[in-house]
Amino acid sequence: MHTSDTTPSPTDPDQFVRAKEAARYLGVGLSSFWKLVADGRIERPIKLAPKTSVWRVSTIRQFQQQLIDSSENK
Repeated sequence: MHTSDTTPSPTDPDQFVRAKEAARYLGVGLSSFWKLVADGRIERPIKLAPKTSVWRVSTIRQFQQQLIDSSENK
């Protein structure tokens, strides 16, 4: 089975995405994504297991909308 590097935009706001998918959706690198989390700009992840962190799609979209709103208000 072949997987592509492009992740379709999930339509269910309660669907979970991993850090790599969330970073790709936002157009940032993985280390930049984790920096946004560490800085408190993106909510902390939901831990499914000790090494498995996920975010709801709605959380990522909300952060994206905040960026859009802040850039339009400048």
